[in-house]
Amino acid sequence: MVEMLAAIVIIALLAALATPSFIAMMRDRRVVRAGLQIAETFREARMRSLARGVAVTVQWDGAASAKGVLKTREALIVAAGQGLTKSCLTADWSAASTDTRPLSVHNFEQGIYELAQLKLVDMGGSDQTFGEICFAPDGTAHVRFSNAGPFVPLTGVPSFKVKNTKTNVERIVFVPPDGIARFAL
Repeated sequence: MVEMLAAIVIIALLAALATPSFIAMMRDRRVVRAGLQIAETFREARMRSLARGVAVTVQWDGAASAKGVLKTREALIVAAGQGLTKSCLTADWSAASTDTRPLSVHNFEQGIYELAQLKLVDMGGSDQTFGEICFAPDGTAHVRFSNAGPFVPLTGVPSFKVKNTKTNVERIVFVPPDGIARFAL
């Protein structure tokens, strides 16, 4: 009986010691999930553009909410004889546009991302509150960091910093010109 009580006490002590690190691990997992969501959104946009033969944009709006919003839109396919399907450079990518349609919205204000702090960093290393990357069906990518600005060919590698506000651990999502986003641990 004494041995059984001793074993129970030891198990309870080990559980009490492991609980804080387990909680920290679960919280960090949620922050990692935010980075993986960003990378997956860019990869899906690129694949959709190549598969459907239309331009697809991924727009980051860091001012839309405290943590930011990631929106995906695609150019509408024009019926035969009705003109040309719009490209990255010719489509109106605004929310009210008749050239494009929304595909997805990821608002990082949701509870699962509570500890994630997200920042978009341009090719020069400056933080940006707005950024939009457009994937063309020919495999090229274009970028702009102003909603009213023109798209320019993506030649550098913008990135997203995903920081755990509790532990200050930072991870990075790279978006290279080929559009295949990579998540660095």
